Amino acid sequence: QESKQSQVFDTCAANLVDGCFCGYNATVLAYGQTGSGKSFTMGTINNAQVEEEDVGMIPRVVKMIFDKVNKQVSERDFSLRVSFLEIYNEEIRDLLDPS
Repeated sequence: QESKQSQVFDTCAANLVDGCFCGYNATVLAYGQTGSGKSFTMGTINNAQVEEEDVGMIPRVVKMIFDKVNKQVSERDFSLRVSFLEIYNEEIRDLLDPS
């Protein structure tokens, strides 16, 4: 069965983002065999010309977070911390570390 990226986001991540604004931490884990669509679903495919309907979970989460921050910035102070890790062959790699 095929699902649209927006459906995956709404089902799996939107409530997690809302929870972050209530003080909870959130983690999204993509697990599966090679070629199963993890990179596509998460939105980590390196293509700047992705159609709106194909935008993955990570760009949608980032947009939702900053939309919420911008709506509440006059009422609260915000501190955002993000980790972006890859686990492959039992090795952990920080994808935000430029080295």
